[in-house]
Amino acid sequence: MTRTIESHETALTLINQASFYADVKDLMQTLAARIVAGKFDAAKAVNGFTRLISQHVNGGAEWRKVYAPWKPTMADRKLAAAEMLEHYGEQLLEIADDMAGPLWVQVVIKDFGTDLNGNPTARHLVFSSTETGGMVKRLTGSWDPRRADIGYGDRLDSVPDAMRKAGLFPHNYQQVKLEGNRTNEIIVLFVRKPFNVVTCVTGV
Repeated sequence: MTRTIESHETALTLINQASFYADVKDLMQTLAARIVAGKFDAAKAVNGFTRLISQHVNGGAEWRKVYAPWKPTMADRKLAAAEMLEHYGEQLLEIADDMAGPLWVQVVIKDFGTDLNGNPTARHLVFSSTETGGMVKRLTGSWDPRRADIGYGDRLDSVPDAMRKAGLFPHNYQQVKLEGNRTNEIIVLFVRKPFNVVTCVTGV
């Protein structure tokens, strides 16, 4: 990304305007949700900032007061947008981190049995957890959820679905521990992976 004097001036001016930041906060909520869902696209994020810039340079009272009638070119707006994404990158990741769910999660699998076709089933409870596996808060809606197919042998095919039903995105979590067996209960401990999102866009 090669800044120009005009694009840098545009970015700095808008970043320091209260009315612009109010709109940026809404945009960052949307972008953070995409990060959590694994659907973040930096190029689309730049487009979002570009649209905000255009709204404010075309119709913003604060912009007109300082710069009217001058407006940055569309190329400079896109460069300013890329600079803004980089500027707000750390704050964006903090918002995503708050949205993503507990750092530690455990899934308790219990009440093993079979369905009418002989397929193995069990109930699944999902909790926020401590690093050592202590339960903190129940994330599932019932202490006795419906049985779900669990898979054969050592497979735990049903765990990702149980996490999704608890409002979590399994792709954000990494299994770190598994205890127990099918004669009693199985406890699976997960830790949330750090987000690794590139917010510095080149070649804009």
